[in-house]
Amino acid sequence: MLQFRKATLDDLLLYFDWANDEEVRKNSYQSNPISLENHTRWFTKKIQATETLMLLFEDEQNQKIGQVRFETELNHAVIGISTDANQRGKGYAVKMLQMACTEYLTLYPSNRIYAYIKKDNLASYKAFIAAGFQLVEEVIEEGIASYKLIKENVPISN
Repeated sequence: MLQFRKATLDDLLLYFDWANDEEVRKNSYQSNPISLENHTRWFTKKIQATETLMLLFEDEQNQKIGQVRFETELNHAVIGISTDANQRGKGYAVKMLQMACTEYLTLYPSNRIYAYIKKDNLASYKAFIAAGFQLVEEVIEEGIASYKLIKENVPISN
């Protein structure tokens, strides 16, 4: 059984390890390793920010599975996800996305959620589609060919 809670300052080093995971760095738009000093400053700011929602996922044995983060701007949020290296390939990403989006859209029912995924990150693309996101368009995000996806409470009108 997967469960989540809001991340706390006590999770700083866990998030640091996840952020510097080789696969996570490869799939991030900022792919350089992150220093502990920069991470500490960033994490402390984000954990306190009202526009940021950071959810940490665990299984029934309290094993850390991964995290989902929402950055809210006006009437939408941009979502990010990472899964612990030892938990990849077990189908957790789709469930994490579904649970996190349900929580976010319950808190902000009129907001939309956008995801930006590098085109060469097929695993993430498939997970987001399986979690109910829809492809909006192909874009260049931070100079990289990417997919822009959306999830919202109301159907998308064309």
